[in-house]
Amino acid sequence: MNKDETYAWVITRDHLEDKAVTIIGPGESEYWRSVASNEEGALKVLSDPSRKRFQMLDDDGNIYYEGYMVYGWSGQTTGFEPLDEYGAPNAGCTTIRYQKIYQEVPEWETL
Repeated sequence: MNKDETYAWVITRDHLEDKAVTIIGPGESEYWRSVASNEEGALKVLSDPSRKRFQMLDDDGNIYYEGYMVYGWSGQTTGFEPLDEYGAPNAGCTTIRYQKIYQEVPEWETL
């Protein structure tokens, strides 16, 4: 199984449009296309206990998108996938950061 078949992400907030959204990726994965191409798939990502919250930002530090990532089983997932597959090509995002686990007040780690 290649890395494209072992992870998924969902964008839940579009700060550019100031609205909740459901944008699921990666689009090229047969596995995730079958389970994550609808609301049920988004719920699968959002309910996964291993999910990681992320934000994508521009080079001025403005938040454009936020959502959740479920890392792959293959160990080849880098965390840059939402940025590379959606944030950069669609809005010019340059940075992705992940919320540190178990922080009452969110702290972020930039990749």
